[in-house]
Amino acid sequence: MTKQDIDLQKIQVLESSYQGWFNFKASLVAGTIVGTIILIATMQYQQIVNGYGVGVGYAVLTLAGFYFISGMKKHMKNILVLSIA
Repeated sequence: MTKQDIDLQKIQVLESSYQGWFNFKASLVAGTIVGTIILIATMQYQQIVNGYGVGVGYAVLTLAGFYFISGMKKHMKNILVLSIA
């Protein structure tokens, strides 16, 4: 194997490691979002919260989800750029 082939394999192993980290974090965020949506919908169905509380809950959940996802995407992009360079 040439030096270039070895370097490419190292990059591939590093990338798969980071992809596993990203998938783990993404599944936590997705699970939190789905769980919170179910919680808010259940509370609305049982009339524990009113429409205003549901709207605020969904808005906070949406903003937090976008914040975490954009942070993970930015972190993943930086790692991949650094590992290739």
